[in-house]
Amino acid sequence: MVFNTFQLGKGRQARREAQLDLTRRVLRQMGVARFPDGMMARALQHAPVLGSGTFGTCYRVQVYAASRPVHAAAKVFHGGNVRHALREASAYTRLADVPGVPRLLGVSVAPLCVVTTLHGPNTLMDAALCSGTPAVDLLAALHQVAGTVAAVHERSLVHNDLKFDNVLVSRAARTGALTATLIDLGAVQHVGARPYRGRNLSPDQYPYLAPEVLAGGPVSPGSDAFSLGWMLSGVVAMLPSSSRLGRGKALARHCMHPDPAQRPSVPALRDAIGSLLLSTS
Repeated sequence: MVFNTFQLGKGRQARREAQLDLTRRVLRQMGVARFPDGMMARALQHAPVLGSGTFGTCYRVQVYAASRPVHAAAKVFHGGNVRHALREASAYTRLADVPGVPRLLGVSVAPLCVVTTLHGPNTLMDAALCSGTPAVDLLAALHQVAGTVAAVHERSLVHNDLKFDNVLVSRAARTGALTATLIDLGAVQHVGARPYRGRNLSPDQYPYLAPEVLAGGPVSPGSDAFSLGWMLSGVVAMLPSSSRLGRGKALARHCMHPDPAQRPSVPALRDAIGSLLLSTS
């Protein structure tokens, strides 16, 4: 029995090594930089946690990029899920020239993690909960995010996880202007994919996901528009009572229409948010 258990353990280890070797080959084919095995294990020692989600936990680490030390975000995947890691690395690669998306610095296979440029330090949720943040600044950040999402859609991809916690914001030292960065590409899918088919997700648990997606239907630019509308509804509720408040609420309702064909395109939504911004300045 001891012998059989030992052999079983060796078989499992061999399968895992074969999977990691395949991962290395795929990354090489993708042209993605790879950190030497073990290097990120040292970087992750005592590294502070930035946040945790469905697929992994993010840490603030220091790595070398372009021959100099830089602070970065390392996402370590729960259970060493290779499929999720490769999908996220592929999304960062395809969106490498999109403003408002972190840049991929490389992937570590052992331990399995995706390393990107560091942004923030606060989420849009942090900013929304801070009483000192003007609502117009939140609106400006959402305008930037809509522009980023529109560029994602141009590549036939859907972010599929748009919410306040997946937007990082920072302020320019000189002007005080807010810069928004869209993070967490772990749920990115091609247009038409059905990632939640058979899952029967609850709208109470995922209020930011479109009803057709919750029901297992295909993701689309319209489903991202729904999520942006959900975020917009929270932001406009903080605006002072005026005609623009009514316009903002109407726009959010339009985005969250049950029929995805009736929702505005994300570029149209971005322009409408820009119009709201002009009326608040």
